Amino acid sequence: MFASKSITPEERVAIDKKRAEEKVLKENQEKEKIEKEKEKKANEQEKKAQEKEEQEKAKQAKEKKKVAEEKQKQEEAQQKAEKEAEEKAEAEEKEKQQKEKKEATPDKEKQLPATQSNKISVKAGLGDTEENFVKEYGSNKGSTSIARFANDYIIAMFLEGRANNITLQFSQSGKQSRSLSDVMTEVKNILPVDAIEKERYTDAQDPEREIITFTSEILKNSVPETAFLGDESGTCMAIIRKGLNEEYISAVIALGNSNP
Repeated sequence: MFASKSITPEERVAIDKKRAEEKVLKENQEKEKIEKEKEKKANEQEKKAQEKEEQEKAKQAKEKKKVAEEKQKQEEAQQKAEKEAEEKAEAEEKEKQQKEKKEATPDKEKQLPATQSNKISVKAGLGDTEENFVKEYGSNKGSTSIARFANDYIIAMFLEGRANNITLQFSQSGKQSRSLSDVMTEVKNILPVDAIEKERYTDAQDPEREIITFTSEILKNSVPETAFLGDESGTCMAIIRKGLNEEYISAVIALGNSNP
């Protein structure tokens, strides 16, 4: 039998050195693997954070756009209400002028004089004089054709010395929202004190408008018959308009009972 070959000191040193190098290499490979895993995880977290940030920005942009659209719709609804009031007033004025050519002057003895002492509404309102309005709400910030009071909350038009068309712009009052009960309280403050509700219905052509008709003997005796423009003397109406989210945005109170 052959005797096993002994390892020389030089060979032992070489073997130990090789093992040490292999160990260092393995440790370095493990470290590199760990670093790569950490880097991969960090990149994934950063990517998720960026995606979340982009989603949040998109959400905020969407909400901002929605708010802007709602604001625009409210402004358009308010402009529409003002336009309706102006158009109704213009139509009433035109018809008044036509009637004046055909009809005689009404009996003034049956009418109450247009003075402050004869205010006929709870507050200055339908059938009252501009003097009543100034005393109740302060100076007129508008013109003689379209009077504006209380920071544009009240827009009034006058015919033959008496208010024949009044618009309440709820967005100008500073109150965020109103119930129908709140709206009716404000409307009744503008109506003659003896106004009696006769009919209430939703406009078939415009479901956002609720129309309520009234009669008033005081109004009949205070306002010239010609101011009712062909409608029955002593009648009046309130047109309540809704906007976004079923919020009430305006109310028009006018002489007559014909749906404009």
